[in-house]
Amino acid sequence: LGAIGYFQAREDLTDAALQRRASIAFLTATLLHERLDRLADVGVALATRVRFRELIESGRWSEAAAILKDVPSNFSYIERIILADPAGTVKADIVEPSDIIGKNLASFDWYKGVSANWEPYVSEAFKAASAPHFIGVAIAVPIKSDTGAVLGIVAMQVVTDTLLEWAKDIDVGPGRFVYFTDQRGHLLAHPKFPAQTEIVDFSSAPAIARILRGESGT
Repeated sequence: LGAIGYFQAREDLTDAALQRRASIAFLTATLLHERLDRLADVGVALATRVRFRELIESGRWSEAAAILKDVPSNFSYIERIILADPAGTVKADIVEPSDIIGKNLASFDWYKGVSANWEPYVSEAFKAASAPHFIGVAIAVPIKSDTGAVLGIVAMQVVTDTLLEWAKDIDVGPGRFVYFTDQRGHLLAHPKFPAQTEIVDFSSAPAIARILRGESGT
């Protein structure tokens, strides 16, 4: 009877602990989802400014970028904003001097994602095209005319360490931490990998592999 009681208590306590962990994980995921949605909303707000669209439509890319220069000071998690034409060629950059103007970035996931249906898109982890080449995530938003024609793209880069700052709002208890991966299992933010300059593949980690297979649980 003592052994049965012990194992039953152990099973009950384990289930309760796992349920608490699952709740924390769900809360963290919800927090990240809301923050990324908010970033996409910021991108849409920028891309739909009347004056901004007029400058893009008339080919005055540098003047359009100048309108966005104060955005990082108001949204500290936005590291950089570039403007690209519908083919993915960078036409303007809020960072000066820029070493990527004129480069075609159509091979980047943010371009492939936004151009698939010309809708806002949160990218996979990617290595920035300019120095210091940190790993980041981009929110790409199409710039459209009043008639719906695609004029260009606003791409906002977020350094992945920002995600860890967001995670600090979640109390996971002593000796524990939160980390994030993208939709392919590439590490986005991890306390043991700060300021990444290379993409780290976490897709083989047991928990990540289960999620990528469409499973759930703890």
